[in-house]
Order: sequence, then C-alpha cells, then structure tokens
Amino acid sequence: MAAMVACMWLLGTYDAKNPVLFGPEESEDGAAYFREDAQMSSMFYNWHLNFASLMEPSKVNNSWEGRGEMYYDFHNQLAVAYNLRTAKGDWLLDWDKPIKLGYRADLVNSSGQKLSSRSSDHPPTDNGYFQEVMDIRQKFQAVRKTNSIYINESDSARLPEGSDKVTSLLADLLYNTTDSLNPAYYKSYYDAALEYVASLGSNPGQDAGGAVRYPLTALRDPAFYAIAMEVNDIIRHYRKLNTSYAKEDMVLDDVEINSLDVNNLETYFEAFDIGVTRAIENSFEWLKYTVRSLRLNHKPFETVLNITNKGDSPKDVMINIAMARSSPLPTAPVDNYQPFDRFTVQLNQGVNLIRRKSSESKIFVQEPNFVGICGIPERLALPRGSEAGVPLTFMAAVTPYDRMKDTSLEEGGGPGVHHDWELSPICGNRRFTYGKPLGFPFDRTTGDAPLTASYKGTVYHSKRKFSSSITIFDNAVNCTTDANYCRSGGWRCRLLERVEGGPLHRREVKLYLFRRHGVNVAMMTWLCTQIPWALHTLQVTNLRYGLVDDPVWRPDRGGSQYVAAFMAVPSAKRSTDKNPFFVSKV
Repeated sequence: MAAMVACMWLLGTYDAKNPVLFGPEESEDGAAYFREDAQMSSMFYNWHLNFASLMEPSKVNNSWEGRGEMYYDFHNQLAVAYNLRTAKGDWLLDWDKPIKLGYRADLVNSSGQKLSSRSSDHPPTDNGYFQEVMDIRQKFQAVRKTNSIYINESDSARLPEGSDKVTSLLADLLYNTTDSLNPAYYKSYYDAALEYVASLGSNPGQDAGGAVRYPLTALRDPAFYAIAMEVNDIIRHYRKLNTSYAKEDMVLDDVEINSLDVNNLETYFEAFDIGVTRAIENSFEWLKYTVRSLRLNHKPFETVLNITNKGDSPKDVMINIAMARSSPLPTAPVDNYQPFDRFTVQLNQGVNLIRRKSSESKIFVQEPNFVGICGIPERLALPRGSEAGVPLTFMAAVTPYDRMKDTSLEEGGGPGVHHDWELSPICGNRRFTYGKPLGFPFDRTTGDAPLTASYKGTVYHSKRKFSSSITIFDNAVNCTTDANYCRSGGWRCRLLERVEGGPLHRREVKLYLFRRHGVNVAMMTWLCTQIPWALHTLQVTNLRYGLVDDPVWRPDRGGSQYVAAFMAVPSAKRSTDKNPFFVSKV
C-alpha cells in the first residue's frame, strides 16, 4: 500500500467527491490546470534534485556558472507563468495581512499522513516559523539599506550595483546555496517562507503539514508562486539598477520588423493515462494499472515574423519572443513577460518571412523528452482560453548575434560553430542564452532599445467529451460510463473499436468492482487465474463516474482500495453503428 500511496504524490487529488478529472476547470484562482499538472510537479521535483542548494558543484563535477541567477530565473519564471494564468489580482504576499488564496490538499505522503489544507484569507499566525521569516526579512532589508552583505562583525561585502553578478550573489543568500557568503546568518528566506505557509492550517502530529513544503507538491499550492515572487523581490530591485546593454548588443542597422503574427490560439483539455503498475503491491505480472486525469493542451500554432534586411549582406540575428496579458492585473509584477521562444537565424537581403511552429520552441519541453525533464511542458505554453476569448500579447525582439563572439558554444566546436540544443534554458543550460544574461533583452528598459514588434491575440478554449480508456488484447477500446450505479455488481458496456480505414469491431466488456482486501479478493484471484485472457488489463479508479453517492460501493478513501476489472468477450459480429458507445446496468 505504501507504494500505491507514494504514487499519489504525483497523481494528485483522490477525493471521490472532488475528483481531479474535473477539478482543473473550476478553482478560486482559475489556474488549477497549471498548478495541479502532474508533469509540472515532477519537473519541479527533478529540478531541485539536480540543482539542490546543499549540493557542492565541485563534488559532482559541475561548474554551474551563475547558479544563483539560475535559481532566481527558474522560480521567477514559474511565478510569471502563474501570473499569466491566474484570474486573481490579489495573489501577492504581504506577511502582515491574510493570505488571500487558500488551498485544499486531498493528498497523503508516503507514510499515509494527510497533508493539511489552508482556508482562504488565512490570518497571520505568530508562531516560530513566522518569527523566523520576520527575522530573515529584516536582515535582507538591512542589505537593501546598506547595499552590503554582512560577513562578520568586522567585515562586509559590498554589492556590485549595476552588475550582472548581483543577481547570483543575492539569490545564493536567499535560497541558501553552498555559494552563499554567509549561510549561517542569512539562512534561507525561501525555505523559511515555505515552512511558515505550510504550518498554516496544520495540526502537528495529526497531519504532514502543507503541500507547499514538499518539492513534489509545492506547485499545487497557489501560495508557492506568491512566495517565489516575494523572495525574488529584493533581486528585482537591484536588477532594475543594472547598467544598460551595450549598443552593439541591442541595435541593428538596416533591419526592420514589418509584422508579427500568431495564428490559431486554442486550448482544450485532454484525458491522460498514467501507468502506476509498479506502484501496486501484490499485482499480477500480466496486469496493467492506469490512472486517468485531465490536462491542458493546445492546438498547434505558428508565429510568423516579416523582417526586412536592407543591408548589402546577410545578417545573423537573435530573436526572442515573450508573451503577457493584454490587460495586466492591477498587482501584476513589473517583469510580467513569460519567455516563449529564443533562436538565432540568418537574414538574407530583402524581405524574410520566418515561420516558427509552437512545437519548435526551445523554451518548453516536448513529450516525451527524458533529457529535458526540467522544462515546462510545451502543451502548457498557452494559458487556458475561454469561449469568449482571453487576450494575450506576444512581443518579439530582434537583436544582433555574432557567432564568432558567442561564448556559449560547445567546447571544442570552435568559434562560429552553432549547436541547437534540446534542453530548456531553465535547466541551467547557459548555451541557451547565447552568452547573454537570463532575461535578455526584456529585463532592462534603459539605454538603446532593440527592434520589437507586438501582436495582440485571443486564446479560445474548446470543450471536448472524454471517455474511459482501457486496453484489451492490446487493442485500444473506449467505454463511456453514465450515472448508473453499480449496485448489481457491474456495468456491461457494449464497445466498438474504430479502426482507421476499416470496419468497426464489436466487443462486450463487463466491469466488476472488487475490494483489494477481504473475501472478494478470492473471487478476483479466481478470475485472474482461470481466465487470465479476460482480465488482460485492470484499471485503478477513484470511482468518479457516478459512484460516489452509492451507499453500497462508496469508497472510504477516494476509491484507492478498489480496482476495476474489465472482462472482455470478443464477438465476430461487425457493425457500422453510428453511435458505437453505450452503457447499460447488468
């Protein structure tokens, strides 16, 4: 059972009354589809494993140049992405005021302890965690006032104002990495804030604290993004003081951007099956277990740039594309542009039409991509749209690019050799910045401005119907279920498999529910051993299809104690029925 519970960290809500299958569409902040996404949580967990703050780079043969800047950029981009998707304008933190957004955690940890929930408008709680946060915040207020880092009673380090190094220096302090100049004194503002918020609504000894304290569940709590924004606030103050980029890094002669266009912006929810066979104890080798939930995706789209090179020779340029709300929220952070794409291209003389597919973006990670596991999934590139449409602004900046001066090229490749890497930039891959600071060129507003173009688009959302998917004899079959209850022992579903370019094949499938413990296990075992072909696939279910109110089958822990056995009976009869799916009670 422990293994099964462990998988719940990844899969999320298991409350039969509030199934995760329909959860993403309705939440207080309107961004549950982003926060509760299993792949996002997995990405965040793996990122903190790979770049752990307590890990010394010299001992793992990693240079991690500018690790502090990477910490800042990673958490800042998550907060900016959340800001782009939330419908709330009051999600930022003020330690002296109530936390606006609550979080209901229907999760348990690997020890079986339930995670605590936090109500909306939760007032400040003066406990030990709160005092720790206030103490650390006061120390960083002193840093900002004196522009120096305390080392000891007789020594301090002056902050290099206007330098790119200030981001890494401060982030190392705030996140308490092994590169911190004084880890014992400044501790970790980030960790202290997480622990304090996790303590709100918690019952010590009775639950495991809030989800925000654990890397595998932190992204689910909307307070996480407010914490990330609060912790990085002092860094943003100094980044605004950075000197402007050099003219040769920003200005292009004889180049004009004629237009930027983005087409077909539409999102939708898709059903997603997660294999959990290895998490089920005492499972049969020939049985497969899956859990189904919904996740956001979008239709493929293109960004199209029309650029004219008036020069007498080809020009190498770097193109950065970012996006933001067309109507910023009242409390939106200043740097509210989320990176969307970054690439280099050579402009020929005359008019250049540059088409870039959404799937080509190197900011996001395609699926499957086991190398770039720390990137945000490409299917989450767009915020969820609506039937009326959600306004979204795209911004493209074109800046000079000199292949001969690019310090980010692969060692041994030599000057001028360009490599198109498949890792997301938030994975710590400095090569993706082409030798520029993270955030270039949108992070500075002073000095010479780059060539830019904007496009105001609208993101729509389409509604789709979903069905329960199972696998029988290695053939994909769909079975929809209605609100009929399972009092009689099971549903009988008459299924038709649609084969592309071929006829419809009829199957009869009987759905049985069994308790994993008790006398019914014997019946299940008999079925499995006597007619194993009939139970080729089992599906773990939280009984979200109309069973939650049934007094006979109502689960006491979200359905995790039950398995659904699909028994298939093949039939030679063929049909061209236009409505192939229906359900009837046995």
